[in-house]
Amino acid sequence: MGSQRLTKANEPALAISPDSTLRFRIPSPAPLAGYSFAKDCQATPEGRAFLAADIDGRKKPLNGMLRQIHIFDLVIRGLAASPTNELAEDIILSQLALTFPRERSQRILHTLVSWARYAELFRYSAPRRALHGLKASVPPSQDE
Repeated sequence: MGSQRLTKANEPALAISPDSTLRFRIPSPAPLAGYSFAKDCQATPEGRAFLAADIDGRKKPLNGMLRQIHIFDLVIRGLAASPTNELAEDIILSQLALTFPRERSQRILHTLVSWARYAELFRYSAPRRALHGLKASVPPSQDE
């Protein structure tokens, strides 16, 4: 097997949408066989800043990106419309079943909650089987 040259036809693809601020170039395994992933992976300046940040520094940009994803936005809007700032798990599961009919709703909910908890979008209460919105912290008074 001879060496292959990197051309436009076999250029690494973007792992995340080109509109995203976090972009990583991931080599396609077939045309780039033999390349080292670590050596050939290139991150944008935003991606490098994200990777260099501590956990709290990663949560803010991730929070903003997740809010742009339809299913996270759906939950956030549902929580905002709820007078109790709570949504029953069953409501979310039925919406997930309608949105993703060929997928397992419970598995999607688990993933949704895991990412939302990490990014501090909302939380899940297992005993209540409900999602809860996070209250925004009150800014300090300017009189102090």
